[in-house]
Amino acid sequence: MDYVNWERKTLPQTNTSEDESLQKIIEEVKSDNELFREAVKVFGALFVVLPFNVYLYASGLVSFSSLWYWVIVGLSFCLGGLVSLYFEQKSIKSQLVKHFRNNSISKMSGS
Repeated sequence: MDYVNWERKTLPQTNTSEDESLQKIIEEVKSDNELFREAVKVFGALFVVLPFNVYLYASGLVSFSSLWYWVIVGLSFCLGGLVSLYFEQKSIKSQLVKHFRNNSISKMSGS
């Protein structure tokens, strides 16, 4: 996702900043938020993908040798990846908004 364009649209106060400084802030937020984002991926797999696939096998709807089973497994992983990506982007956007609000408040109080 292009967070620089998203910032410019969502946070008009960043229009005065250069793209390089915005990119540096984005990388900083991403690195600060990395553990949480990885945890979301792991928990997403544990609580969505794995139970769904175990249910499919245990219910006898499909078996390991069936092509449909593997198609459904692949689709559940794709869906899990999309959900994970959504939460990852949402988390990064939230942290960016928080970062810029804190900086604007500190600039106002410092002036």
